[in-house]
Order: sequence, then structure tokens, then C-alpha cells
Amino acid sequence: MVGPFGEVLVLDWGVAKVLARDESPRPDRQGDPVRASAGSDLTADGDVVGTRGYMAPEQERGEQGAIGPRSDVWALGAILRHLAGGACAREGRALPRPLQAIVGRATAVAPEDRYASASDLAADVVRFADGEPVAAYREPPWERALRWARHNRTAVAVVLAYLVMRVLVWAWSGR
Repeated sequence: MVGPFGEVLVLDWGVAKVLARDESPRPDRQGDPVRASAGSDLTADGDVVGTRGYMAPEQERGEQGAIGPRSDVWALGAILRHLAGGACAREGRALPRPLQAIVGRATAVAPEDRYASASDLAADVVRFADGEPVAAYREPPWERALRWARHNRTAVAVVLAYLVMRVLVWAWSGR
């Protein structure tokens, strides 16, 4: 689904879990107050509903009590892995390490090792897209330097041109 600002919203209307109930009256479409049904859960512990490969491990095991926002993070990580992996395969290149780390953290087996929320995952993806360091990946100094150089290409080119000219002037003067 595409939102009002062009953002993509991932939905699966058939698989939903109410994490907190709002028991306050709210109007229905005709304006009459209705209450949330206390017994409206459609899946019971042990039920497995979803698409294999996109369900968190706890969801695949049917552990309804363990399913929460981090289960959604796992599904988003699986979608990211699918999309990014396909794009890299078409281009004949490997998935960049920071993106591998983002996918790895989002799809960690243990929920506590995943991003706490979809917003945290999204923030790391935006940082990656902007060429900034990501929380999921501790980059080595040489990668940090390369990322900085790519981000500051003009300054690097000016300094390199200056150094080359200095070397040429020094070599030409015979010193």
C-alpha cells in the first residue's frame, strides 16, 4: 500500500495480533458507539499463519505469546534481504557489509537481538542509504576512511591534485 506521502506501507490483513486493547467506546461508520471485542483473537497458541521465509522464528513455531513488534522487524528484515539480495544479484555484486549487518540484526533468531522497532530498523536503512555509519555494523577504520573519501570526493581530488603537482614541481626542479 502506498501512503499519502509516497511511502510504502507493508500490510498483511490476514495476520494481525492485538497487543493492547482499547476498550473505550468509539464510533462505527454510522456514528454509533461500538466496543472492541474482548474475544476477537483468531489465532491460538500453536497456530502458524503467515508466509514461510517471512515469519519470525517464534511465529513459525506457533508461539503466539512471543509475537510482538520484533516479529514484524524480522519480517521487514526478510523483505529487505529479498529486495537487496535480488538487486545485488542482478548487478553481479555482493551485498555491502553494512547492509548485511542490518539484515542480520533485523532477522536475528532471538527477538532481543533484533531492532526494538520498525522505526529503529528504518533509521539504520536511511543512514545506510545516506552513506552514514549504521548502528548494526562497526566498520573498520579503512572502511570509514573510504566512506569519508567517497562522501568528500571534491576535497580529496583537490588535495590529491595539489600533491601530484608538488611532486612534479619537485622532480622537475631536480631536488
